[in-house]
Amino acid sequence: FWQSCSRIINVTNPLITVLNVADSGERASMGFIYDAIEKAKKEMILAFDNRECDYSPYLDIVNHVQDKFHSPLHAAAYYLNPAIYYNPEFPMSNVVQKGLLDCIETLEPDVAHQDNITRHKAFYEDAVGDFGRPMAVRARESLSPATWWSMYGSDHPNLQRFAVRILSQTCSMTTSDR
Repeated sequence: FWQSCSRIINVTNPLITVLNVADSGERASMGFIYDAIEKAKKEMILAFDNRECDYSPYLDIVNHVQDKFHSPLHAAAYYLNPAIYYNPEFPMSNVVQKGLLDCIETLEPDVAHQDNITRHKAFYEDAVGDFGRPMAVRARESLSPATWWSMYGSDHPNLQRFAVRILSQTCSMTTSDR
């Protein structure tokens, strides 16, 4: 009985964290949901001491749900969130890259602006200009991602507008008040 309870806790604690992030009414959560899911999967693996036979059935379910509800918007917000992107452990994957490009093509109808955004994202990636200011570096963790972009992305207005548009989105897991 207690071993089953322990398994349930090992699986549900990380998932409850994801639900809290997704359903947070206090802040725009789009920039955090993809990261929260990835962290939850890592926590589940560690909770089962990296024993694949123990965590695999649960991870399969989480991956299935993530695949079903995944949106390029989540991947783009993950990439554009400075608190996550500038973390040395940030993994740039094909899913994130494709999600970002899909969002650029979908949300920005002007081809010249699309090209401008993709060209200027290198400045963000390399923390060039205002992105690399000491004040901007300190604010990566303390400001909301959309506010950070509003303050430090002004040298690249198309990219700034695109980032703020995505990072201002909220997520919700419930359809009614608690």
